[in-house]
Amino acid sequence: MKAADIMRQPVFATTPWTPVQEVLAQLATNNVSGMPVVERDGTVIGIITEDDLLRAYIEGVQLELLTVQALMTTEPITVDVETPLADVMQIIHDEGILRVPVTEDGLLVGVISRSDVIRALAQPGQLGTLAFPIFHRHYQEAPAGERHVPERHLVPTYGW
Repeated sequence: MKAADIMRQPVFATTPWTPVQEVLAQLATNNVSGMPVVERDGTVIGIITEDDLLRAYIEGVQLELLTVQALMTTEPITVDVETPLADVMQIIHDEGILRVPVTEDGLLVGVISRSDVIRALAQPGQLGTLAFPIFHRHYQEAPAGERHVPERHLVPTYGW
């Protein structure tokens, strides 16, 4: 298996000139934790992640005044579409990264995240067939006759 076999497409990417506020909106809207930063031709020149944004915010940086170029990590690690999956896994593990952009002829064509690698490791046909407990928090209904139970009297219960 190669990078091309498990990479995710289309890829949400940004440019170094994009306002950080727009990137925040895209990350939240598309439920992704980072995105490659590309030149207009698709050449990957960086990556911006939730970690970059959180670090800047904690340091008191006014995000609304910045463009991606101010926060992005430059010289990102990338893999080619022909990179064997085992090598992709090793890179993600060794570098401690959550995602790696995939290129073809030097241009962005996909991205592989840790969750993509985990899905590739799962045996075909085995996803979702085993029963595992699922826990969530919910509150019991108020007893009949007690329509307005103050919130402090609600008892959390947990179930499968």
